[in-house]
Amino acid sequence: MRATRVASVLLSLAVVLALTAACGGGGSGAGTSSPGGSSAGDYKEIDSPEGLKAALERDNPGADWLGNITDVTLETYLGAPVFVIHTGWKLIGQTDPAVFDEANRKQQAINEALGAYDSFKPAPNVALLDGDKTLTPLYSSGGKTMAEAFALPPAPTTPEGMKAWLAKVYGPGGLVKLGPDEDWYDAIESISVDTGSGGTRLVVTTSLPSWNGDVRASLIEMALATTGSPLLENYWISAKDGSGAAGSSGVMEPGSGGFQYP
Repeated sequence: MRATRVASVLLSLAVVLALTAACGGGGSGAGTSSPGGSSAGDYKEIDSPEGLKAALERDNPGADWLGNITDVTLETYLGAPVFVIHTGWKLIGQTDPAVFDEANRKQQAINEALGAYDSFKPAPNVALLDGDKTLTPLYSSGGKTMAEAFALPPAPTTPEGMKAWLAKVYGPGGLVKLGPDEDWYDAIESISVDTGSGGTRLVVTTSLPSWNGDVRASLIEMALATTGSPLLENYWISAKDGSGAAGSSGVMEPGSGGFQYP
C-alpha cells in the first residue's frame, strides 16, 4: 500500500518546475469571450468553473487530455478558494510505468494550458483531483502567498511545536479559516518522532480509514508541508488500515507548498 501511494505522490512532484513557471501569471493569446469568463484584447480572465472548462475546450481543440476532464468545481482547500479540475485517471495500484508517464504528460499539458489565462477569480488557484482523490496544485496567480497573507509562526522543530503550529494556523479560531467541508484538521490524531536504526523519522497518525481514495490525505500532507519544519526531512503519515505516505522534503519557509489567498 505504501509503495503505491508514494508513486502517486511522485507524480504530483513531477510538475514542480511547471508550477514555478506558472506562479508568475499567464501568457498572452488572442482575446475571445467565453461562457463564465471575459477578455479584452490579449487579456484573458477566468471567473467561474464553467468558464474555465469552456475556455480549456475552446483554446485546446483536439487535446487528448480534454476527454479525461470529468468536471470543474470551486472548492475551499486550506482555507483558500481553488478551481478544481477533476480527471478520471487512477494511479494507485498501477505498476506499469507507461500509465504514470501518460498521466504525468497530460497533467503537465493541462498546467501549461492554464498559462494562457491572466486572471483567475474568485479563486487564484487551480488544482487537479484525479480518480484516486489525490489532489495536486497546478497553478496559482493573482493572490497572496500564505506567508504574505498571514503572520505565520516560525517553523516548528519539535512534534509538540508542530501541533501548536497547526493549531494556531488551521485550528478553531486560527489564522486560516477553513472551509465548511474541510475536516482534515480533526483527522490528525498524533505527531511524534521515532528514532530507530533507520534514523529520526516524523510519525503522524490520522483517523482516516485509508490513505487511498480520500482527498483529506493530500490536504494533511500539504498542511504539514506549510509548517516548513525540518522534521519533514523524513516522515511517515498513516491511516487506520496501515496505508499512508512516506516522504522527504527539504527545509522550506513556513507557508511554502500551499495555496494563494485573495
